[in-house]
Amino acid sequence: MDSFQKNFNIVIAEDTEEKLKKSHVNLTLAHRELQASMKKLKTAQNQILRSEKLAGIGRMVAGVCHEILNPLNIISGHSQSLLIDKSTDLELCQDLESIMEEIQRISKIISSLLKFSRTGDMEFKKADIKIELESVLSLVEKEMQLKGIETIRKFDPNNLPVYIDTDGIRQVFLNLINNAKFAMSGSGVLTVSTQVLATEANLSSYQGEDSTTTPPENIMRVKFSDTGSGIRKEDIEKIFEPFFTTKPEEKGTGLGLSVSYGIIEKHGGSLEVESELDVGTTIIIDLPIRE
Repeated sequence: MDSFQKNFNIVIAEDTEEKLKKSHVNLTLAHRELQASMKKLKTAQNQILRSEKLAGIGRMVAGVCHEILNPLNIISGHSQSLLIDKSTDLELCQDLESIMEEIQRISKIISSLLKFSRTGDMEFKKADIKIELESVLSLVEKEMQLKGIETIRKFDPNNLPVYIDTDGIRQVFLNLINNAKFAMSGSGVLTVSTQVLATEANLSSYQGEDSTTTPPENIMRVKFSDTGSGIRKEDIEKIFEPFFTTKPEEKGTGLGLSVSYGIIEKHGGSLEVESELDVGTTIIIDLPIRE
């Protein structure tokens, strides 16, 4: 009898231990799922706040730009007239030329601001993303070669057309490539890749469209990876803010990523950044593929 009771107790103990192990595994999995959901929710909240902030700034800058352009055009006109009328006064002409240079710089900033505020004016059509990438790379690849920067292409052979505003997407690609080029002063490698992914397998990272919209079956992922200086961790959250830049004043206005983010958002896509200081930066663009 004692032997039977002892065996019975052992069986009960083993069964209890097995149940405890299963419960622990289930709790661990549930905790991981909760963490993933919280991360996804935080990403979505950040994107909503960022979008609202950019939209508000866009409306404001449109009005400010128009107010600045009128007096700027008057100053430019008078300066050009003086350059013609006082062409013999070399000292004055030097000052006037400096004024014209600054006027051109202001005009460039205003042009960037207006592009930032007008991301809604787009014409969508079916296009091949690889062709758009090649058209932009053809503009900058030779210059990058002269700077010691190698360009590597990794294009998915399973290429599906996407509905895009080609001018806007090219502007995004050019902005990102120029940023990578600046980060790799001296030499480096820029890897440009495309990949067709099933949305269901990537819902945790795909945050492009709101929850009321049926997700597309596939997404086109475009990556720009450089071996440049990278971005400091504390700057990652700021890089999409208008006018934030780590470049010298004469090298950029700090609007490139803000404009790019707005354009990708209008496509129902997402734009994310992964970076490690002194290692490099990867920009990830996800665009919906719809029939």
